[in-house]
Amino acid sequence: NLSQGGTLFRAPFAKQLTKTSTPTSSYRKALDMFRKGKETKKAPPASTSAAIAIHQHYELQIQMCQERMVMQREEHAKKMLLLDLQIEEIKKRLDA
Repeated sequence: NLSQGGTLFRAPFAKQLTKTSTPTSSYRKALDMFRKGKETKKAPPASTSAAIAIHQHYELQIQMCQERMVMQREEHAKKMLLLDLQIEEIKKRLDA
């Protein structure tokens, strides 16, 4: 599980995913076929729409994680700045 919150793999598709033997490979194949414009018996519209939905879900999760990382970096920078200011204040007191 990649995210701190533990929500990355808790997709609404989790129940669907456990029903197939190799979900990722079958959905990847379906998505590839959709991208190539091929609709076959192996990849009917239902499986391609499921693949697209899962793909979009994970893209959204990645985007959310990236946004969270940016926010954490900003928070970290603020904390570091605050610590630097405190260190300067302590140095001034020691020198006085």
